[in-house]
Amino acid sequence: MKKLLDKGVSLIIILFMILSIVPGGVIANEINNENVVSTEATPSVEKQDMVVQNDDGNTLNTLAELPDPNQDENTQDQVVVIYAQSGENNIKDLALNQENIKSGEKVSDRVDVLEASDNISTDDLILKLKGNPNVLAVDRNSKIETTALPNDPYITNGYAWQFEKIGADKTWNSVSSTESIVVAVIDTGLNVQHPDLVGKTVKGHDYVTNKETVVDVSGHGTMVSGCIAAVANNGIGIAGVGGNLDIKIAPYRTGGESLNDTSLYTSYICAAIMDAADRTDVKVINMSFGGYDDYSPLQKAIEYAAKAGKILVASAGNEGNIAGTAGKYSYPASYDNVISVAAINDQNNRSNFSQYNDQVDLTAPGEAVYTTTNNGSYNFISGTSFSTPMVAGSCAVLLAADSNLTASGVENILKITALDLGNTGKDNYYGNGLIQLDKAIESITPINPIDAVSCLYRTHVQDVGWQDWSGNGQISGTSGKSLRLEAIEIKVDNQGYDIGVEYQTHVENIGWQGFKSNGGTSGITGQSLRLEAIQIRLTGADADKFDIYYQVHAENYDWLDWAKNGESAGTEGLAYRLEAIKIVMVPKGSVSPGATDRPFIKNIYCSYQTHIQNIGWQGWKSKGDISGTTGRALRLEGIEINTNDNENAGIEYQTQVQNIGWEEWKSNGVMSGIIGQSLRLEAIRIRLTGTDVSQYDIYYQVHAENYGWLDWAKNGESAGTEGFGYRLEAIRIVAIPKGSAAPGQTTRPFINNN
Repeated sequence: MKKLLDKGVSLIIILFMILSIVPGGVIANEINNENVVSTEATPSVEKQDMVVQNDDGNTLNTLAELPDPNQDENTQDQVVVIYAQSGENNIKDLALNQENIKSGEKVSDRVDVLEASDNISTDDLILKLKGNPNVLAVDRNSKIETTALPNDPYITNGYAWQFEKIGADKTWNSVSSTESIVVAVIDTGLNVQHPDLVGKTVKGHDYVTNKETVVDVSGHGTMVSGCIAAVANNGIGIAGVGGNLDIKIAPYRTGGESLNDTSLYTSYICAAIMDAADRTDVKVINMSFGGYDDYSPLQKAIEYAAKAGKILVASAGNEGNIAGTAGKYSYPASYDNVISVAAINDQNNRSNFSQYNDQVDLTAPGEAVYTTTNNGSYNFISGTSFSTPMVAGSCAVLLAADSNLTASGVENILKITALDLGNTGKDNYYGNGLIQLDKAIESITPINPIDAVSCLYRTHVQDVGWQDWSGNGQISGTSGKSLRLEAIEIKVDNQGYDIGVEYQTHVENIGWQGFKSNGGTSGITGQSLRLEAIQIRLTGADADKFDIYYQVHAENYDWLDWAKNGESAGTEGLAYRLEAIKIVMVPKGSVSPGATDRPFIKNIYCSYQTHIQNIGWQGWKSKGDISGTTGRALRLEGIEINTNDNENAGIEYQTQVQNIGWEEWKSNGVMSGIIGQSLRLEAIRIRLTGTDVSQYDIYYQVHAENYGWLDWAKNGESAGTEGFGYRLEAIRIVAIPKGSAAPGQTTRPFINNN
């Protein structure tokens, strides 16, 4: 009996010692894992909740608690997280458990890399983080290749022919600037001691070593940088596109860990892009790399930099002669707001490796170009990696010539002045053609007395009153102060020409007010009414000799694109104020001062009504109101949808009907579905039509039997279910200006059981 008692006491002591050694969180995790095993039929949505277990007080508060991930071996098991805001320890806002994350690295104040533990899947971790409001973007980590050809078969005799080909040799002494123009080169680093690059660099960052001092082991980044900024007139080597200008490189090393290693880490790339975007000195970002995955964190980083006004230039790719990739989109070059650059040889023929597609914007020399190397010497190299810095450097030169140019303005000038190659007009192989830097510079240099004609204007600003007169594209009004424009006066300094100006404004609660002319007041002062849009046009016998361009700063949109010769600029139907305006007059046919695609945004809205089981037609709803019922087990049987502007933005839609499947598309108020036969709608697709279709996104969300509200679908995507026999019970629809934030989650609008 005593022996049994002694054994019992011993067991208790051993158990107590085990409990003292093993952390409670581990035990809790093991218990949770047992629960998962015993409930294999649990839907995946519920399993996702297993990612976060906070009851044990083991929340991950800093990545310093974890080892660094092994990027060489486990890249596909890692995720890149871009946070909505900058912060020292953003990780704590993810509410993750230490047992769910194996390793992690704080790349920057906006970017982390996380590696999921073995007890959860990487996909589940990504899905969970996508729903976190503190996360801007999340996806798997990966490697993206630089776009150089490692064994160059295209070497020819001759040296730096590339600069003469684009007219850069004619601009080296024709442009002067009092300030540095900085180009961020996101690549494998830079040999800052290269004789042709000494003094041509500013602060960068080496993400591989996490140091400010940047090196280039691979060599690719030094080659790219030489094309942009190699010192001119120093008696050695080559000169970059910038020639004698004070153009400098901010090098960001995002990969290239050994000689000829061409891999860059997407996590480091995203961090570098966002850091460069936050810098006021960086004007241009060069990205001589690309891949064929549409990578969401990279896209968000690109959008962030574009919104910051940076000029983004990327290589179109080197896979234009490879089956399986030829003609495909390479990223980041194919994202919006990125200049995609293809390559030519010294005969102005497309290099056969150069990628082609409808996103190619411009062409530059990229075959057998002569440039700097990381060993302090020079060599020939080929690839769209090197046509890209030719364009990035040209962008910097244009900014040196005119610091008021916007990113879209620079791109537009390069496109308009390019040498058309291939098929007439823009094509998939050469884009808008071969850049001609000398022609681009000429287009922004006054060469005709007619340029002396100018427009003068002043605005009445909320709480400020009338500002002084402005002209020649200067800003009148304010930005970032939330102050409305209330009135405007415009006149022309005509220099003896028979020319005048007339203009009308769209005023809050009034609408278009009627044209005023030559210094008359348009708008209303003293009544706290905002201007929302404006139209300006020239008058007089000499009006056909000039174009008048104007650009407005609109509430919630920042600067819209430039309008021209009486077009509308601003917004209508959104109740957004104008905050500032710029106006320029140029000789007829001159290059526009910037992009002209989207100067005006007019609100549209959808009206819709549904036919409901046992109820019939419910009446028209709009602007996201619910049509249908919830919680009453009543099916939708038919739907009619219309817009308030069918001529410019119509709508079409199709429904999936019980026992029938997808019906034909209906449009502009025609019923889709079947009534009187007790057949349910199960899914729907909706898309906009008309001339303004590119200006808006249409979102729609359905309430489905057994699922409730699914996520929002967009622009023709399916919403609802298929293959379950589940009814739609309600819908809501909203049209919003293109690129605006979605009205809610968009991950799971449609569930297919086939």
